[in-house]
Amino acid sequence: MTRKILLIAIILTSFLNNNHMSLAQPEIPDIWYFSHNNQAFIIERADGEFTRILATHKKAKNGDYAVAGWSSSGRWFAWSTEPSSDLPEIPVATVVSRDGNKLITLVDATLGKPLTHLQWSPADDFLLVSQRFYPNYISDINDASPEEVHRRNFVYDPDSEQIIVEFPSRLEHGTWLDDGQHILFEESTIDSAKNWQLFEINADVGTPKLQIKREAECLSRNQQVFVVDSFLIHNTCGKSMEVINPSTMETMLFEAPGTSICHVDWNESQDNGILYFAQSRDILAAYFLSLETKRFEFIAEVSASANVRARNVGPLSASKSNWSPDNAAVAILNDSSTITLLFPNDGHTQQVELADIDDTMELQFYTWHPYGNRLLMSGTTSHGEKSAIYEYNIETNEFSLITEKEQEYAPYYHLSFSADTNYFAYTNLDHVVILNESYQQLETLGVVQGYNWFNTDWDGESAPPFVFLGVSWHESQNWFFMETAWDYGLNRHVNVANTTGNSQRELQEIYLPKDSYGWLPPLSEK
Repeated sequence: MTRKILLIAIILTSFLNNNHMSLAQPEIPDIWYFSHNNQAFIIERADGEFTRILATHKKAKNGDYAVAGWSSSGRWFAWSTEPSSDLPEIPVATVVSRDGNKLITLVDATLGKPLTHLQWSPADDFLLVSQRFYPNYISDINDASPEEVHRRNFVYDPDSEQIIVEFPSRLEHGTWLDDGQHILFEESTIDSAKNWQLFEINADVGTPKLQIKREAECLSRNQQVFVVDSFLIHNTCGKSMEVINPSTMETMLFEAPGTSICHVDWNESQDNGILYFAQSRDILAAYFLSLETKRFEFIAEVSASANVRARNVGPLSASKSNWSPDNAAVAILNDSSTITLLFPNDGHTQQVELADIDDTMELQFYTWHPYGNRLLMSGTTSHGEKSAIYEYNIETNEFSLITEKEQEYAPYYHLSFSADTNYFAYTNLDHVVILNESYQQLETLGVVQGYNWFNTDWDGESAPPFVFLGVSWHESQNWFFMETAWDYGLNRHVNVANTTGNSQRELQEIYLPKDSYGWLPPLSEK
């Protein structure tokens, strides 16, 4: 009897321990990517387990492909190929179901060779297909005359395998609005002017809901129309700016600089944002716009080159916006060492001067701390002999040093936090450094395993021929992608790893087009 009780106790203890361990182990996310070895799109767990082929795709040496990615529900995946001398087949657009069981090819060979742009609706599993066709006997579309180029634009529903709406052939470069009901197109004109037409997919497509015409006297002003959330923003020919709500057709008019809008940093949760107007080649004028209060006011003149260089933008950035996580403030980069913080609720501003620490230090990258009350900034001296990372406390207006070193051309890049805020990462040459929330170093991960940058012809004095493209964290798990490029961006390496570094592995070792890998999105209801 005693032996039976002891045996039951051992079994129960073992069960509880195993259960505890399984509960304690974090879930490993799934990834997708294009495998050059398999010539296929792959789905697998981030640690390399449970690999399966989503769809095969023959990659041409001189050809390319563009990935539209996953539909809003995560049920469909789409990509398109481009013409190539290595692949005589007609390029196609392809849609495949998440389980790989249903594969749909969209092609019309009678119109010639297509260049295709695909974009999923942000609200439904509808795919916008925009194509330009040119004759098979012409090797490059740029060699085709306007009469030889044919356009086609339509919205495709993969569930019903039907084209639900087709638009006039004179249109191109379609963009969905966030409501999923409207699409903005550019219209080709004989005089090369750029006009825009807005269509509602559930209405008569013979007549656009809205037309925005670019007048002849404004051709030199680079007039643009920006889609922000479900609004359209554009500068008119005169000194004014229109904000249009396509659902209600309400229009708000603001007095604005008579120059082009070159960038919009929009805060979707608050319906406000920063608009940058071109003052000259080197200077931008930053304005704050609130649609709720109809407030539009000048904030500062800023350096165009510094804003391009120092923002954490791009597919692998920690944040594509300069707004704080709590939306209480926005960072506006004035020049190579100064940031203006704007607090929209009361309108006050605060200057952040990296020169207060070292007047030779120039800002490289910056990002918000997840709590919203601090900025992380990396800088390097003008001659590149010293680099450092600082944390700036907005409430105390004080800087604190996180790390620094003296080594030429080795600046710190791509500052980012994990989703749970427990980890901070930065990149430096060919490695990623992981720190805890107290900025104590935990791991150093090399991006390209077994590859020595310094076996190249780099002289060690000029800027190196490789660049770190960034770190992309999973939205809920402590896993991340690392991507770097060498040969001046022609070749890339992609690694996926966790914060302990015990599951780091390489996905690619040759050229990658943009958006050819990512986290597998969760399934959602249509």
